[in-house]
Amino acid sequence: MEANDWLLLITVCALGAMSPGPSLAVVARHSLEGGRSAGLTAAVAHGIGVGGYAALSVVGLAGILAAHPTLLAAIQGLGAAYLGWLAVQSARSARIGAEPPAAQKDRSPAQPGSPIQAAGDGLAMALLNPKIALFFLAIFSPFTGPGQAAWEQALMVSIAAGVDIGWYAAVAALFSLPAWRERLKSHQRLREGVFAVVLAMLALYTAGIAVGAV
Repeated sequence: MEANDWLLLITVCALGAMSPGPSLAVVARHSLEGGRSAGLTAAVAHGIGVGGYAALSVVGLAGILAAHPTLLAAIQGLGAAYLGWLAVQSARSARIGAEPPAAQKDRSPAQPGSPIQAAGDGLAMALLNPKIALFFLAIFSPFTGPGQAAWEQALMVSIAAGVDIGWYAAVAALFSLPAWRERLKSHQRLREGVFAVVLAMLALYTAGIAVGAV
């Protein structure tokens, strides 16, 4: 691959990462709830999942999803269910945010903003979105071919994961800025309510795509 090819690949990966979607909402939510460390944890976990799908695409396994709509729909259905569960969690957080501080419990390791939940949500958002695999199957195809060097394939996967982590790390840094974070945290009930509506709409949209793919 020539230098121009690598630059084009980086550009396309960046545009794909910047596309609005549930991943953006999840990283933003954890950044607001747990600060920059939680947001970065979600960003890195999401990038690892993206890198996994990129690796599958390079070796050709992502073509299985394209050739088997039922399998694709099943994974999308799981993704829709997970988004629905996150919407419920946001709705519950909105209700809790309306209670007096004395009535609120301390954050457990599995609540929004914690490292465990941030890592789990970030990874799940990537793995339960098979469209990522199809995306890389499409953009990698012009750059792959018989006899391609293993180091080139590894670099392609690293670029996909690195660009994704870089973008969502920037999102985490933005949403964890002290002034912005404190202002938004003071409106927790409204913020979590908005997240609940957005995630629920994304869940319904994903479910509709899954049903249509069968």
